[in-house]
Amino acid sequence: MKEILLGDQKELHHLMMQIYPRVYQHLWRDGGKSYLEKTYSPGQLEKELNEPNTLYCFVQYQSETIGIIRLLENEPVANFRNKKAAKLQRIYLSDAAQGKGVGKALMTWMQDRARHSGCSILWLEVMDTQQKAIGFYEGLGFQAFNEVKFESDLMHKHLRGMYQMWKTIL
Repeated sequence: MKEILLGDQKELHHLMMQIYPRVYQHLWRDGGKSYLEKTYSPGQLEKELNEPNTLYCFVQYQSETIGIIRLLENEPVANFRNKKAAKLQRIYLSDAAQGKGVGKALMTWMQDRARHSGCSILWLEVMDTQQKAIGFYEGLGFQAFNEVKFESDLMHKHLRGMYQMWKTIL
């Protein structure tokens, strides 16, 4: 793991231009270009880095940057307001990381981190069309508890569905 800093914006943007479209471009009318430009812009990165209780890191494997994670500690979730929760907001890994146990190791590490900060729930949102990701999370003990929509006019309307999933991490 390597913490992402404001000066890393160009590297972050370039990495996500490599990773994101391969899996998600079909969701967008413009292939995800506008989403990537907005989400990984200098201004957005500065805003996200200034949010409290946030961990934003490059994922490195064998000296190569292969992805990112963003964990929001102390992020409440509607169905579990009485529990301290952390949200896995982003986890994106390159094809080079697939099948090597990197995702599972990251999930274990994030659960441990959230637990040590006093959280008892880890939750996330996943596109409902991403069966491989849903299966991965279910295999780690996550359960769907709510359905929401990703609000963007640039995303195909019939592909905006998302599941919110959670797991107890006591």
